[in-house]
Amino acid sequence: LKVWDLATGSLLRTLEGHTGPVNSAAIAADGHRAVSGSDDGTLKMWDLETGEVVATFTCEGNVYAVAMVADDRTIVAGDAAGQIHLLHMEGCPGQRHRGGSRCVLKTAVAWGIALAVLVAMMALAIFALSQLERS
Repeated sequence: LKVWDLATGSLLRTLEGHTGPVNSAAIAADGHRAVSGSDDGTLKMWDLETGEVVATFTCEGNVYAVAMVADDRTIVAGDAAGQIHLLHMEGCPGQRHRGGSRCVLKTAVAWGIALAVLVAMMALAIFALSQLERS
């Protein structure tokens, strides 16, 4: 996974940690974190300032899709087993939290394919509406 400076076009760093091809990636709105999903069955949270993996979540199969909700603390991921995972970040870089500094991805919900499709469609509709309100 490569991080580029969009203004200059120069390569800033290569994020290494997945053992399989990366299928999807998303960047937090604050620009400090990214999440990626891979054929190795993992979802990785990255600190873009340091290039380090700050958290890893293992799914049931290859991870084909990841997205970060605008709150920068919620991740939605879809895997090859047909599950949609809704994850909540706690203690990650850039977040205010109590206690230690360990970043944790906690499973909020994991759905089967039928309910997952419905939820994904609702999430896309909400996202589209939020974009219309901004313009």
